[in-house]
Amino acid sequence: VATVMDESRRLFLQELVLTALLFALSVILSVSGAFDLFNWKLHDTIVAWHRRIPEHRDNVVFVCIDQKSIDTFSNELAIGWPWPREFHGRVVDYLSKSGARAIVFDVIFSEQDIDRDELTGSSSDDNFARAIESSGITYLSVAGENSGFPGKKIPADYRFFLSAETPFSSLKDTPGYRTALFPVERLASVSHGLGLVNMDPENDGIHRRYPIVSKLGDAYVP
Repeated sequence: VATVMDESRRLFLQELVLTALLFALSVILSVSGAFDLFNWKLHDTIVAWHRRIPEHRDNVVFVCIDQKSIDTFSNELAIGWPWPREFHGRVVDYLSKSGARAIVFDVIFSEQDIDRDELTGSSSDDNFARAIESSGITYLSVAGENSGFPGKKIPADYRFFLSAETPFSSLKDTPGYRTALFPVERLASVSHGLGLVNMDPENDGIHRRYPIVSKLGDAYVP
């Protein structure tokens, strides 16, 4: 009987030590983010297995400013970067007349355009603002920030904030920002709407998620 009890006690102690070691290992892996890394890589693998060749669509068009475009204007027309905002206004006019249903800029026009020999920055912004207002379908970008002054005034009349009764208020882990970098008021006030463009990667540097709403102060924004 004593031998059986000793053996049972030994097995119990072994199981207790093994359980403690597994618990400690789990805590270490959790704190170090190893479980998150495994989860992300598993997610990537599943997405890769089920991915499909994207269907070609004609209803979305990207108008990109690449290095070739910048070099062409600089070398052939002596127009350096940044281009006059009037250029963006001409693009808005063209897209609007071509039947676009929405025009969305991912550039944040947070400062007045610079003065040039043939065109002042104020006039250039006025031309861009006229095109934005005339189109009635142009959206501009806003960048949420946590390093700025939290007391910065945010114009309440911009088409930007969601109603206080939004169903998104039930979401958990909604990104939040103390303040934001807006386009200059001349442009923001005539835009059809504004939206945040912040997108944070996971700890391994890969972007996997995009928030559909965020909080700016106590308000929800798209």
